[in-house]
Amino acid sequence: MKLRAAGGENHRCDLNSVNGSDRESGTGAAQLDKEAVFEWFGLQLNPSGRVELLCGLLHMCQPLELRFLGACLEDLARRDFTVLRDYEIRANCPADLEGLVDVRDPVVLSKLLVYLSLLGSKSRECAGILFRTLSRMDAGMCGALPEPETVDQLRLLFTMGSLHPAFSFYQREELRAQLDRLQRW
Repeated sequence: MKLRAAGGENHRCDLNSVNGSDRESGTGAAQLDKEAVFEWFGLQLNPSGRVELLCGLLHMCQPLELRFLGACLEDLARRDFTVLRDYEIRANCPADLEGLVDVRDPVVLSKLLVYLSLLGSKSRECAGILFRTLSRMDAGMCGALPEPETVDQLRLLFTMGSLHPAFSFYQREELRAQLDRLQRW
């Protein structure tokens, strides 16, 4: 399996050894070095790449695996529940989202990232507001090239939007197209 890092370079990762199939097949493939994968995931892959990879892996899981992983995620998320609760309420409140219009403002961009991260999966009205805001952002990207950190934030924002279940299929496709334009830009 080839894994692509943030800079676009490919890294080989033999996942056959996870189930021990390299011993049975006689291919002699090196065993999966979990530490190297963890290091690659945490240090070399950018946030948008991590989100995209994890979502792709989750789509390949069986229903019982997903339920188990959901319980693990729920437990991990519980640690930050009290800190993020106020932001989660704002992220799912249309009135709070309507004010986020100046997409070139770094504070607004930061809030969009937080709110999209905490947007509920059934919060369609808020997703529509965020989609309109992100659509304006595409038109606003026609100027000079932003700072590399801003580009990374935009990649993360459009990646999360293109994968978020609160958005309609059409909206996710539009956000994916915007992400692709950003990648080429």
